Amino acid sequence: MSLTVAVLTFNKWRELLPDCLESIIPQLRQGDELLVVDNGATPPVTKSSQYRLVRLEKNVGNVEGQNKCFELALNDWVLFVSDDVRIRNVCIKELWNRKYHLCQTMPIIYEKDGLVQCSGTRLVWPGYGINRKDFPCFERNTDYAPSICYLMNKKFLDGIGGFDSQLPMAYEDVDIGIRFRKAGLRPILIPPAGAVQNRDDDQRRTFDPRHRLGEASSRDEGLTLTRGRRESLRLRGEHDGARTTAQHQVRGQRRQIDPGTRHAGR
Repeated sequence: MSLTVAVLTFNKWRELLPDCLESIIPQLRQGDELLVVDNGATPPVTKSSQYRLVRLEKNVGNVEGQNKCFELALNDWVLFVSDDVRIRNVCIKELWNRKYHLCQTMPIIYEKDGLVQCSGTRLVWPGYGINRKDFPCFERNTDYAPSICYLMNKKFLDGIGGFDSQLPMAYEDVDIGIRFRKAGLRPILIPPAGAVQNRDDDQRRTFDPRHRLGEASSRDEGLTLTRGRRESLRLRGEHDGARTTAQHQVRGQRRQIDPGTRHAGR
């Protein structure tokens, strides 16, 4: 069984891609694939014998770009890595060893200065996500995996319909976390695995500025919040339904104990 490491890149590839690939290549095993997806960069990404290059003729945004990475990967298991990320030693090994029966695994994400950026996440209903930053920490479930570095099998992504391309810019990680939860699945944090995000600003490098980022972000947030509210209501309904069922069971037991009691059903 082999792995595809897929790197999505855009116009900053000359600054970011070399360091990203330098951290990946020594960790690849024989038979693993290194895939670089050029998301319509200007100038185009340079070809190399070290990786398989696929160029998208136009920028499709970060979210659909991730879908393309999974579609183009030759292997079922895909480690997605943003071009502004350097993975730490043994990151691939640790994620790979814990992949079985898990829908998605993620490493701890660090800032350039070594501080923890994300050691898991938490959904704050009705659809917001926040990063946990506690350290040291242990292997544990997380509500969603930030879409800068994660390992996932194609079958899990296909099973929930892929990343939603209606969200061209952001919130796709929160959205997919909500959909995993509805399917009874949870991503998991693997603490021995680590990655460093080289971010100088808050904009993702794989976006096309023509997507009008501010409006896209607002729209993405609105769609994700709507889905979050629906899921919150569903979970609340399940909770209320279970509580009502339990109440009926208790009342039935009371009637059986003392069927003649006037208020047994109250």
